[in-house]
Amino acid sequence: MELNPVSRNYLAVTHSRVDTQGFLIKVLMTCISTFVTNLRWMSVLQCALALVLLWSYLYWEPFQHGVMNQIRVGSYAAVLWCASLLIFLKHLPGVDAQDGNAVVNWEKSLTQAMWLGLGPAFVLGALASWVRLYYLQVVVPRRFRRAGPDDKLTQVYRFTDPRQVEIVARCVRKWVDEDTLQPEATKTAEVVIKAGVAMLPNNCFMTILNSSFLIEVVGSYHSGYTQLQAAKKQDPSALERFAILW
Repeated sequence: MELNPVSRNYLAVTHSRVDTQGFLIKVLMTCISTFVTNLRWMSVLQCALALVLLWSYLYWEPFQHGVMNQIRVGSYAAVLWCASLLIFLKHLPGVDAQDGNAVVNWEKSLTQAMWLGLGPAFVLGALASWVRLYYLQVVVPRRFRRAGPDDKLTQVYRFTDPRQVEIVARCVRKWVDEDTLQPEATKTAEVVIKAGVAMLPNNCFMTILNSSFLIEVVGSYHSGYTQLQAAKKQDPSALERFAILW
């Protein structure tokens, strides 16, 4: 877990819940491939889990560096492509299961389709990730910049989870030089964080995000540590306690 919103680490992940869930899904997929003996059921379960895995990474985009999200989502899109073909391979739609030659030809055709489709599946997954990040890190921050003083924050964009706030606040990751952030990007991200605090005032992880932003970006250590103390009183989970101590 990396709480610094302007970390240069390519593997930096601020909300690690997605990675934890992804690991558990992959463990479950491994167990299914080992213990489920009915290949038809196994193929369906594997495809369903591959879809959940892809969707979780596409929706939450956990890595601070966009290219890492695109690589991960593209990879899982390729996994979903293979899992989808596995269903057709095991269910043999329109193929006479008693005809050995027909089955072999069907398997060869699906194998060729799998190899030919891996690249396009990866590209489509990466493109979907890029489009989502563009919306959250360019379009949504632009709305906050253009919002008037009388506009309600919920009308600009409604945050329902602090992880959404963290993704949108990545608009701060623009540098003038090696050590200086763009002032406009910093100001926009600050507005986004304040909007998140206003919409999720009692959320512990939102308070932690606000604290990290104040310390690492704004440089207001006193206010940041005050927010950390407030987070301790908001019934933090085990992961949030780790983040506070970290």
